[in-house]
Amino acid sequence: MVGVGERITAYFRELTGGNPRKIDRYISEHLPELIDTHRLSTKNDFIDIDSSFNWAETELNDLDSWKEETEERLKKARLRMERLELKYGVEGK
Repeated sequence: MVGVGERITAYFRELTGGNPRKIDRYISEHLPELIDTHRLSTKNDFIDIDSSFNWAETELNDLDSWKEETEERLKKARLRMERLELKYGVEGK
């Protein structure tokens, strides 16, 4: 059983909790309205954005890999073309 002293302490703690406690209680009770009124974002709003960023990052990494491979192939093709031009005495444009 809770003693009288503990009840009084709890009562005054509740009263003297001050503004942070009142603000927390107000926000908890009115959060859906505040989200709509002030057009606040929620965690669910960021899930789509996060997945889009992950997709874009993957695509960019794939494009970088393709670019590196293509540049290497072009270097080899140019070198081969220069050798063939030299071998057959043909001047390239």
